[in-house]
Amino acid sequence: ILDLNAAAVPLREIAVAVRDTDTYVPLLRTAFDRFGIPARFYFPRSLRHHPAAIFLNGLIEGVLHHWDFEPTLRAFRAHPRWGTHPAFDRFDFAIREQLPARGASEFLALAGTSQDKPSWLQGRLDECLRIAPWKDDLLRPAEWAARMEKVATGLYRPAQPDPADAVSNVDIDAARSHSAALSAWIHAVASIGNFWSEPNRPISLEAFWTIAADAVDSAVIHQPDDRANVVHVMSVQEARQWNVHTLILCGL
Repeated sequence: ILDLNAAAVPLREIAVAVRDTDTYVPLLRTAFDRFGIPARFYFPRSLRHHPAAIFLNGLIEGVLHHWDFEPTLRAFRAHPRWGTHPAFDRFDFAIREQLPARGASEFLALAGTSQDKPSWLQGRLDECLRIAPWKDDLLRPAEWAARMEKVATGLYRPAQPDPADAVSNVDIDAARSHSAALSAWIHAVASIGNFWSEPNRPISLEAFWTIAADAVDSAVIHQPDDRANVVHVMSVQEARQWNVHTLILCGL
């Protein structure tokens, strides 16, 4: 690809077709980033495995299951802003020493054992745990969806890269994926509004989430990418519809 591009072949005129996506797509993402080759991957990603879904699903599951420490910790670890911070690592150790345990107040109290005084992490966790009273609420399905959208957009805020830092293609792709995954999660939750025959009848969070969780599990992320001069990576079936200068076939 680099040789072709050096010979005046635009990147947009080069495509890569793969049949075994599980094997080749991760390798291609890594290789293209290593060599600085911008690429657009025409494969939808499963939402359920994205950090956005892990975090937001974990919040709702925490409400329903009285904030069981182990799954709640796993959910909060997925937060893109503070889940990888050293303060969270110390909090992680404090939580694991108490397993098995549950409870919002007990979980929050352990964040105060961090070396940071006052604990900024405790404030972040407190914002998340404030939805605990949802368990006893009765709302219409549309109201549940609106409430979840507000919480999702308020709590799932990826960190902004420092303009002074070098930004790689992986960083750009990750930033795009967080935004796309958040939108996909909100859309999946809102999409079940017509499931109930009586949409104006108030229901519990558990009843709403039973259906919404299935919608999230089956949703995919369609990540927008408006770059023009990039290599196209697609399935062999999709490649049949393209007319490019060079088509590279992986593993065929």
